[in-house]
Amino acid sequence: MTRRSRRDLLAGAGTALAATLAGCGGVGESLLGDDDTVSYDQAALAEVAERSPPTRPDPFPLSIPPEAMDRHRSRIRTLLGGVPESPEFPNEALSAELAEQRSHVADRFSELNSGEGSSRESRDEYSLRPSTDRERLARLRSVRAEAAGLDAAYRAAIGAIDPESPRSRRESVRSAMYDFLASWRYEGASPLEALLVHDFIETLIAAVQRSLRRGQDLPEAPRSDVFRVSDVAASVESAEAALADAMALREAYRDSLSEPTAYRPRIEAAAEQLVREFEITSSRADVHDYLDLNEPPFTRSIDGTPAEELYRAALNLVDDDFIRGRGLERQPAKWSLQAAAGLAGIETFRTVIDGIQAGEYGVPDSATEIASAYDDAVDALRMVWSGAPRGIRIELDWPATDVFDYRMREFREEVTEDGGEVPTRLINDVYGGLKHTFHYATYVPPVADHLAGVLQEP
Repeated sequence: MTRRSRRDLLAGAGTALAATLAGCGGVGESLLGDDDTVSYDQAALAEVAERSPPTRPDPFPLSIPPEAMDRHRSRIRTLLGGVPESPEFPNEALSAELAEQRSHVADRFSELNSGEGSSRESRDEYSLRPSTDRERLARLRSVRAEAAGLDAAYRAAIGAIDPESPRSRRESVRSAMYDFLASWRYEGASPLEALLVHDFIETLIAAVQRSLRRGQDLPEAPRSDVFRVSDVAASVESAEAALADAMALREAYRDSLSEPTAYRPRIEAAAEQLVREFEITSSRADVHDYLDLNEPPFTRSIDGTPAEELYRAALNLVDDDFIRGRGLERQPAKWSLQAAAGLAGIETFRTVIDGIQAGEYGVPDSATEIASAYDDAVDALRMVWSGAPRGIRIELDWPATDVFDYRMREFREEVTEDGGEVPTRLINDVYGGLKHTFHYATYVPPVADHLAGVLQEP
């Protein structure tokens, strides 16, 4: 397929969905047959596997305040400073474990401060996503929680832990979180920008809530169970750190606005409308006819073919649980985005079912087909990233980019580490994953346009 024909197909898919977002009916019988094992040009496969991934832009419209980073660094230094590099206790195993943990935390902190581990090239895994300031902030919170756990374990071991401290700190964080929730108006410069910023703040608040749910009191004898003390302290520290980031980001964003407007009611209304549309569209696409089955309902087996990977990946996006996960209704920005992703997922599912019925997605005949599927997927992703509303498009692309990253990472590891013939099973998974990326990405632009239109409604 040429670059022009790929772009024509991308545009055609978007036009069709934009014209009838919630249209189309059921699907029919499968025509797919079994495929034989194929040998591939290993050098050609390696060429695809070793390509550098395209760089996904960061859609977040707000810069992370430097003081938020500095606050975590200062706290980590204080916590590490309270624990000797080589603790000495009668229990040598305890001494060794605490020393090893301190070294681990200190090394992680040093790497973050030096910039190591911050770029995509330093990551262990293949990824479209370069590291962002939001991720660096998250890593600092993680190191801070580990440092707090280490500090608490050491203080428990020397008998200097306050048994009431974790409980009182946890209640203080909980109270501050409720105050935050009560005053949270989802202010922004526009509904779209507010959606993006407050979606991330929702992620932080969800992290606070998870940490508080894990909360427990210290053991009756802290000195004899120092690592349980560590877990308790780390969970409280994690909640406190995430809440501080949520507060700092909301304040920084509000301060950057000349005329801040509260958009929470509009975002909540958008979420409810998009969820209704997902349910209606799901019903018209006969999605539940597939969800209720234990096996794919095709006349010939798709086991061991790219169609199986495609079918499973597409099916994951159309379950009602996808948009009715725990707590989503209390996170209107995230709920809006999830429901919109679900709409693109339904269209992807329809396309996949139609293709399977037409006998498509068999085992590729050559490495050339895999290279072509890779080019199609990358073209589709770049089209998503290049258009407007850009931030919303990028936030909706994760069902495509997650599969792309996972399958290409697996492919690269197999080709570069083993150096032998790539199993047909992996070829099928990679080819199916690339096709999934292409199909889902084609539906992101019209769905993003639709979400933007819903948000603009008074």
